[in-house]
Amino acid sequence: VVGLGTVPAAALLPRAGHPAQIAAKTASSFNDVCDVAHDGRAPSGDRVAHPFRVGAFLVSPAATSPVVTGAELRRRVAARGARLEPGTQLRYGLVRLVGGSRVYKPVLRWVLTTCGVPTSMPADPAARTSPGHPGPQVSVQTDQVALLSDSGAMTDGSGGLSFDGVCDVRADRAAPSAPVRREFTVGEIRVSPPAKGASLTGRDAVNRSAARQHAFFPGTQVRLALVEPLHRPGPQQLRWVVTTCGLDGQSLVPPESGVVNEALVYDASGRLLGVNRDGALLQAERLIRTAPPLPTPLPTYAATGPNICGPWSQAYPDFRVRSLAAGYTGMQGCYLQAGVVVIFVSSPTHGAAAAVTTNAGMKAYQALYDARFPWRAFHLVRAPAGATTAHLLRFLTPTVAEVQLSGPGLTRRSYAFDARTRAWVSCNAQAVACRGG
Repeated sequence: VVGLGTVPAAALLPRAGHPAQIAAKTASSFNDVCDVAHDGRAPSGDRVAHPFRVGAFLVSPAATSPVVTGAELRRRVAARGARLEPGTQLRYGLVRLVGGSRVYKPVLRWVLTTCGVPTSMPADPAARTSPGHPGPQVSVQTDQVALLSDSGAMTDGSGGLSFDGVCDVRADRAAPSAPVRREFTVGEIRVSPPAKGASLTGRDAVNRSAARQHAFFPGTQVRLALVEPLHRPGPQQLRWVVTTCGLDGQSLVPPESGVVNEALVYDASGRLLGVNRDGALLQAERLIRTAPPLPTPLPTYAATGPNICGPWSQAYPDFRVRSLAAGYTGMQGCYLQAGVVVIFVSSPTHGAAAAVTTNAGMKAYQALYDARFPWRAFHLVRAPAGATTAHLLRFLTPTVAEVQLSGPGLTRRSYAFDARTRAWVSCNAQAVACRGG
């Protein structure tokens, strides 16, 4: 299979009968996750009306009704001390965690979304890990998503740059001049930041070509980037990428549903190599068609416990991605105990396990923290009795945690895991008193 750089430009354009057409107008809604910005007035309605995807969450309408109303849930959230923005929406739906081509953990949840929140971040990605984030700052818009139980407690959450990182602003906002700062995908291409000092001629030719095609909106960004095919082998190529986000899919030929993000790829001569578009609604619908059967009944409440993997998920990116790739579908814990980091993981195929870092001590911990806790730094200690699910219940001592183990055909039972000795001991054993210990 040939790569992007060896494919004739005509091969990347739409088939005959559907000529390439840039979207003619901006979308009326804010984006496909929220209907309004954070400072607008949230519309009425407490049900997810259509599927959408944001980050790793795939959300679709639920076949069942929630136990509490949206108004009651807002009261419960407020009682916990949380402040809701005027444009925050609370909607009940079916949520699935998406990893690669698989869909995990279908649950019924209230989905809290707040979109278009102004956020300052370092212009240089490397500065984000530096104390105090020195250096020039840029303003971006973020979308925030949280999953809530019927009690109003957060069970998981995420936050990220708006529009999946494709653009920094909507089509009708002034575009910043910052280069591509992080990898994103749209349509059939993966776009990555270019190497420091990389250059390519032809920016003026790209501007003229895009202007002739009426491709410029206030929020359109023209950026140098590395482009490679997403779903077939092919090399990275240095290209000009023209991106516009928050477009009205109905102004496309052929028309698309919902809000569409668009990436146009140009070479140094200003020649249009490809038109790539990606709407969250369309992406979600494709995934839903291939999703596995759902277990019944679906839970509406997750028991509270000392699990901080959700709030701290941004600190474990490599562990999270590689553990999913290895078949582990759940994380519990993410805590420092006895000088090591411990994370309990679950897998229907490999069994539950305690993942512990191989080196102890605060100096080693700081090095792991700086490296963002890579998967290779952890050692897996398999759970006993053929358990496939590990649920952290509480801490018993500075070195021991109580974990509930379960699996197909197994009665739920509490075990103690000692981070110092890396041993699992049944709480029914005489040497261990989990209850009240």
